[in-house]
Amino acid sequence: MIIIEKNTEKILETQPYEMFLRKFEALQIGTSSSLHMQIEPTNKECLEEFKCGFTVDPCYAKRYMLDFQYNSISEENDRYSLVHCLAFEFKTEFRDMMYDTISAIQKRHYYLSSLIEEYNINCTIDGDLAMIKWYTNCLKSDIKEVSLTLLGADIALFARGF
Repeated sequence: MIIIEKNTEKILETQPYEMFLRKFEALQIGTSSSLHMQIEPTNKECLEEFKCGFTVDPCYAKRYMLDFQYNSISEENDRYSLVHCLAFEFKTEFRDMMYDTISAIQKRHYYLSSLIEEYNINCTIDGDLAMIKWYTNCLKSDIKEVSLTLLGADIALFARGF
């Protein structure tokens, strides 16, 4: 039996959500904008910030990079393309496991949010870098919520994937 402790923290005040929201609020969404976050599991100072959020296991990956790119598709109806990339460097001894992991991720069907008009997922490995890219379309007014949904999907992938 697994006993799950009830989280009394406000989830958006924990990492990585707090880091994303801080950077997102400073970002001016124009015709083309981007946001970058980096998490290093071996950096004790970085991990200390994540103690109330989720656990980043340094066993499989050296560092995680999260990028969000926002591009205007149509100014008339405020439609945007949002490309989110989760990239992580892994130890070479885990290469076969990473190929299996991203293959399984790409085959799954995900229900993300009704705010997302459509999505596509593409996973690749280049050397010791794995990349999971989400291609989505949404309204400008929904960009923040969709970004948080994709960030939650990243956490869910790793909570279940490893």
